[in-house]
Amino acid sequence: DGLDLVAVAQELARRELNEIHLECGPTLAGALLNAELLDELV
Repeated sequence: DGLDLVAVAQELARRELNEIHLECGPTLAGALLNAELLDELV
């Protein structure tokens, strides 16, 4: 459904952007959790 979060994470890593801080709502947070793309949730 829309954005491929894994592809985005891979592209960010390719660009050596290895630490990303996000402020997002429950839909994106849930999608990131489901894709196992979060190391830490505050």
